[in-house]
Amino acid sequence: MPQGLNAAVVTFPRAGIWSLIAETTTAPHLVGTTVVQVQDKRHAQTKIPGDPAIPSLTPTVADNRGVSPICTRKPPCDMHQITLKEAIASGKPTAFFVGTPQFCMSRNCGPSLDELIAVENNLRGQANFVHAEVYLNDQTQTIEQQIPSPAFKEWGFQSEPWLFVIDRKGIIAARFEGGFTATQAQVTLTPLIG
Repeated sequence: MPQGLNAAVVTFPRAGIWSLIAETTTAPHLVGTTVVQVQDKRHAQTKIPGDPAIPSLTPTVADNRGVSPICTRKPPCDMHQITLKEAIASGKPTAFFVGTPQFCMSRNCGPSLDELIAVENNLRGQANFVHAEVYLNDQTQTIEQQIPSPAFKEWGFQSEPWLFVIDRKGIIAARFEGGFTATQAQVTLTPLIG
């Protein structure tokens, strides 16, 4: 069975806890069914589209700001050239990714970062791409005690990974919690470039 990430955009009529049922079929047989509960909060703890992005001083190659390593991907990504604050001030749209490829609890961080790298390769120079790690460092004690990086803490995250697409004015245009595909990220980011 092919593996991959599927997405659905669902609008709920009111706040609450909703159950989504997904069925996988290989015609004419049902292969599997899963039920996922989703909480729709009208006042989310995490920033939502329409909110201004937090201009965090994320770690860069020039200044790790106490986060070590600044990227747990092997090899490290190149999304550590400017801070999120500088990216927002640049007047270009920004893709801000928060995740830890090496220690990801959901196992979506590494694949999602790879998907975003594909988008970065397509849109290089037209948008900013910034990555922030989840943990302060890669020491066992830090991971076990879940000591967050400054950006993770400042944004108030409770999970990972996250992708925020930020427009030229520093307003969040879209967000993805958990895994996402290159197509999803690019389709959201491209209209902001024009």
